[in-house]
Amino acid sequence: MDKLLASWTGVDQKERCRRLLDLFLVSVLLDAGAGSQWGYKAQNGRIYKRSEGLAVASLEMFTSGLFSSDMSQPCRVDGTALKGLTVGHLQEGLQVSTHNPLVGLEGRTGLLVQLGHAMDDRTFFGQEGRPGNMLGQS
Repeated sequence: MDKLLASWTGVDQKERCRRLLDLFLVSVLLDAGAGSQWGYKAQNGRIYKRSEGLAVASLEMFTSGLFSSDMSQPCRVDGTALKGLTVGHLQEGLQVSTHNPLVGLEGRTGLLVQLGHAMDDRTFFGQEGRPGNMLGQS
């Protein structure tokens, strides 16, 4: 986590908090039982299983910009990006295959898409439709 925070140069404390809220919400929603066969090979080459694997995969998908509609700001989550997610996007991001099955892939995708639609409520999620905007705009 320290490495991630250090990579956010020129970002004030409120925006750091918003980004962390974005990441944590998506990670929590993706963290359901993975099944006993699924594993995730992280960018560092290590293999992670179960909840630990889902957490690492969530972080790597977040930093790659999968959950952001603004590629100039990949480390964020917004409703536009979530509404555009497909099972294929998560299948690729979570490294799911016939030899690496993940329980509930379709349900996880549907949950994130539904969150994207919920973030159309600008009262809570701001003009950007971000979970982190629950922190407030001031």
